[in-house]
Amino acid sequence: MALNGAGVLAATAMTAELAALYLGGFAFFRHRGNTLAEAGAYAILSALMGLSFVFQLAFVTGTPQIEFLVEAVLVPIALFLCFRLRGRIAALGPVVSNFIRAHGFGAAALALAWAGLLIKAVVYPAPHVIAGPGIGPGSAMGAMAPLNHILLPRLFTRYPIAAGSGIFGLSAHVAIGLATYALARRYAWPFTAFTVTLVTVSMPRLVLLANGSGEEILPAAAALFSILAMYRLVEHPCFTDLALLVMGILFTIADDPLGLVVPPVLILLAMVLLFRRHGTLALRAIVTARWKAILLLAPFALVFSQAGVFIYNLRNFGYWMKNQAVSGFTPNPDGLQGGTANLVRYFIESCHITRPLNDLCTFVTGWSPAAGLAKLHAAVVVPVFGHLGSANAFKIAWATTPRLAWFGPLGFFLVLPAVGYALVRGPRRLKALGVALVGYLYLVALIPAWAPENVRFFTTFFVCSGFFTALFLPPWRLTHTGKQILQTVSVILLAYYLTVKM
Repeated sequence: MALNGAGVLAATAMTAELAALYLGGFAFFRHRGNTLAEAGAYAILSALMGLSFVFQLAFVTGTPQIEFLVEAVLVPIALFLCFRLRGRIAALGPVVSNFIRAHGFGAAALALAWAGLLIKAVVYPAPHVIAGPGIGPGSAMGAMAPLNHILLPRLFTRYPIAAGSGIFGLSAHVAIGLATYALARRYAWPFTAFTVTLVTVSMPRLVLLANGSGEEILPAAAALFSILAMYRLVEHPCFTDLALLVMGILFTIADDPLGLVVPPVLILLAMVLLFRRHGTLALRAIVTARWKAILLLAPFALVFSQAGVFIYNLRNFGYWMKNQAVSGFTPNPDGLQGGTANLVRYFIESCHITRPLNDLCTFVTGWSPAAGLAKLHAAVVVPVFGHLGSANAFKIAWATTPRLAWFGPLGFFLVLPAVGYALVRGPRRLKALGVALVGYLYLVALIPAWAPENVRFFTTFFVCSGFFTALFLPPWRLTHTGKQILQTVSVILLAYYLTVKM
């Protein structure tokens, strides 16, 4: 149900505040020499990290007044940057217009999709909003989850309005699109890079999560943001990208049973890439020259690390993360055998041709691909592994809800092969990233027992590996017409999952 006029006005005002922060950040990063896509992705995640820091500080101190005080400072600074660097913002309109003309139907469809999600977020309550704990003494009941993302909807929920929180899922979706394009451009020409971007943002699960408050998609966007900062740092070492890399990695810590797996993977990857390219001299020079700025950023790193949350849980409850009953997490009791079985299960399950296509195939031929994959599991996995590593009976759900939706046919037939191709034929940097992502994939299969809801653990993998497809789609492998067909399929997926009822 839509809000009343006052509710829409209040949600619009908060959205305008967020837009001011985004535009101010965009102007700042564009002025520093970032490409348009890099500046957009940096601006969105930097603004969200800033808001998260403020809300967490207010939560820890029990003083919600801090939120309004800091916002009263940040918004005028953002508006000043918008005015001072207005030429950068003014140039955005013609660039976007020319981009849409150059890329035609696909670009126009994506722009309309984001505009529709924006209107929907302002006018209608977002589904599955978790507003996080309240602010003030005694507001935390029981063990606390990491607060990096679950407090962000307070920008809207602290007022008596129901809408607005969908802005955060949309923001993450836009940031993923921009970062994917920025990374894909390092391996492909613009038309191919945009095709890769459209393939990534149209994956069914990401489209559905773009309509929510961001608890799952934001950590994935932060991981991709970190990879973008990592690339820039390897190419041109500077303090800003180093600071954003560290903050982005810590910001991936989420209200998720595997929320602590991603940061070590990214830290190890960054060390490999940076030390291989520059040794320790470049980073040592940055730290030596900017040690005062590093000290100023230390509180941000401490807050995003969630050290306070973990210490609070340990002192009051005897464990530092939420217990299994609260998190809905069942460990895999069968070790490497269970993990290997789960890898095969997830691979079968990821062949997500979508429910409408499955229903159409069943109607026309009388054969259901989903049922066929279930039989494949029974014929291949069960005789070898039985039910090792599984917490539930295996089934193919392919539901059109954020709880069970996978990543669509393009995720299976393009993104997964692209990662495999990069591992064999990719340049060293992409190969190292591929190894890191495959390592994360195996940890996802090894640590939790298989359950249909475990698809949520794969969001970071598919978001971070989407741009690998740029290396997989050169002109000699897929013509311009072939890429247009891919864009059309992506737009159809995007349109369907934007309109589906959850």
